[in-house]
Amino acid sequence: MQVVVSFSMAIYSTDLQKFSYSMFGLAAASDIMIPQLLEVAGEPDIYIVRGKTPRRLRGPLYRSRNIQISKTGMLLKVKGVGRYYIDSGKYIVVEPLKGSDMQTVRLFLLGSAMGALLFQRGILPLHGSAVVMKDKAVIITGASGAGKSSLAMAFREKGYSFVTDDIAAIKHGEDGSVYVLPSYPQQKLWQDSIEYIGGEVENLEQINRWNNKFYYPVGNDFCNSPARLTAVCEIVPRDKREVEIYKVDGVEKIDVLMRNIYRYQWAGFFGNGKVYFTKCADIAKHVDVFRMFRPENGFSVDEQVKKLQECLS
Repeated sequence: MQVVVSFSMAIYSTDLQKFSYSMFGLAAASDIMIPQLLEVAGEPDIYIVRGKTPRRLRGPLYRSRNIQISKTGMLLKVKGVGRYYIDSGKYIVVEPLKGSDMQTVRLFLLGSAMGALLFQRGILPLHGSAVVMKDKAVIITGASGAGKSSLAMAFREKGYSFVTDDIAAIKHGEDGSVYVLPSYPQQKLWQDSIEYIGGEVENLEQINRWNNKFYYPVGNDFCNSPARLTAVCEIVPRDKREVEIYKVDGVEKIDVLMRNIYRYQWAGFFGNGKVYFTKCADIAKHVDVFRMFRPENGFSVDEQVKKLQECLS
């Protein structure tokens, strides 16, 4: 299969015959091996190619040292890693720097680049993990370091299915309900979180050489189909000893969703603020929203699981 990717400054042609993957309900043809993904067969929805990216975009809506965003494209530069061009919600062109670590190249491909592609396709990404509790999907969201992945891991340990980590993509179904799309069958976990559940990191792939985070396989716990979303829980660390959880109502539900949009600073360039307010307002009609305060220090995930279970029972 030959694919021609054209954009403002270049044309890239490749024979994509190497890999076929599934992520966020999309089939991806890729000439880059991505071991974190599930392999599938079928007509591609998106293409991931390795080649030269443009150096600048025509008519950018936004431009900084490392990011350029136009009406249909986004150019992302990651220092010491490479460049990514995301076009029309269909193509991601990856240009690794010479000598760059492919583990880190894939990290930004599956994170920031994929988040931009979801925006371009009109799919709302929240910054969070999602699990399925008795056929009910729950997104665990919050600021970086809030403990989203650790809480999702704790639910997995209790036998619940896992849907996504880091990016929770939300889409409406034909019945009007809201669904979370499955991403990758693995989590990104800190070493101390893995060791807390009795795991070992010796045989795990380190995400990059800069920190003690590892890819933790999900295996049979992975929910590989869209899961109906019924709740969103925002985690907020604070200087307290107890875990507390409250149900959020009214406009505050929309506020929680808006501030936890993945890479929210980009959202305005892929659609005006009214578009995302409307999306979040519609989601808020279909789901319960909770705010959970957890102690800043120590592991309180078991208590967090118990509190959230009680709210959803």
